[in-house]
Amino acid sequence: MRLMRHPGGRSKRWYAEFRDPAGGQRRWALSTDKSASLSDLSMIGRLLDSIRARSATLPPDVAAWIVRQHPKRRRQLCVAKLVDPTTAHAGAPLAESLTAYRTALEAQDRNHWHVSGTCTRIERILVGTNAMTIEDLNGEKVAAWLKAERVGGMAVATSNGYLTSLRSFVRWLVDTDRIARAPRLPGKLPAAVDIRRDRRALTDAETRKLLTATKARSPDRYWLYRFALETGLRRGEIRSLTAGHFTWGRRPFVTVQAAYSRKSKRDRRVPLSPTTARELRAWLGKRTGPVFTIPDRTSDVLQDDLKAAGVPFLDSLRRRVDFHALRHTFATRAARYMGFRALQAVLGHQTPAMTARYAHEAWDAVQDGVRAIPQVAG
Repeated sequence: MRLMRHPGGRSKRWYAEFRDPAGGQRRWALSTDKSASLSDLSMIGRLLDSIRARSATLPPDVAAWIVRQHPKRRRQLCVAKLVDPTTAHAGAPLAESLTAYRTALEAQDRNHWHVSGTCTRIERILVGTNAMTIEDLNGEKVAAWLKAERVGGMAVATSNGYLTSLRSFVRWLVDTDRIARAPRLPGKLPAAVDIRRDRRALTDAETRKLLTATKARSPDRYWLYRFALETGLRRGEIRSLTAGHFTWGRRPFVTVQAAYSRKSKRDRRVPLSPTTARELRAWLGKRTGPVFTIPDRTSDVLQDDLKAAGVPFLDSLRRRVDFHALRHTFATRAARYMGFRALQAVLGHQTPAMTARYAHEAWDAVQDGVRAIPQVAG
């Protein structure tokens, strides 16, 4: 084990040359400062001594030295078997691990919205609980922070989403040996009784009123609403579409790329009715950019168009019609004509339970069903 200059004299750096526990020869670049390089060499020697002595714990100053090292150096320590991954990351900034987790998600071809949303939620929890290092992760602090956020107006479903993101991050920390054991985190809360935005589906008559009124006011918005009502696509998915995403012909369809879908990991094809496809193609003409113009504050613009059409924004049960309610309307109408599995595939949902939240039972169908039940009175 020795401190040396580069053999070719091409660098001002000092190098540490030593044998790792497996007997392999290692040469690591250190600093241009000789005293700092000697200090690092001394720490490497003490790590080797601890391994030979089979010491269960490292001296505090050696552990502190490991934490201060650049992530690349800590990876070298792990590869050389001088420390295990858990020891290498003990005391390391959580922000560093979160950056690595983001990279891991992106490597799995997760879409931008999923990666960004997941990491933002985790970061908010870490900041809110003052968790600077892995050792600072504490389930009780997380539970207290989430409770304070719910008191401040956060929905239970949103709180559960934050918890899901944190759990996935903690599992990754365990899988990558950054921590030996996951901290105990709070459980999810039932969210069914805490629906902040209760939406409703438009009736067929309301749908016709909206489209008729909007066609006279703005052809662009008319096609935006009609397309959303006939495909059930989300706002972001519609925004991503160009003419190249449409396949015309006897069985026309539009392809939604996974990168623009909120949760889907693969491209999704959504069929179009031949009449709609023919009229839409004529309206598009030779357009090459984005197909649809998405106004800012889309739901506010929709609310103005609903008012012009004489359709209430809120019904008697305080259920609203915002832009996402057009997706609910499609699901409700489509459920009358296609099987539930097919509807789930068109909507791009991972579970039937999610599809059931969108396919509302039409009130007229309920009334007709009740009238058809034989009377029990004599």
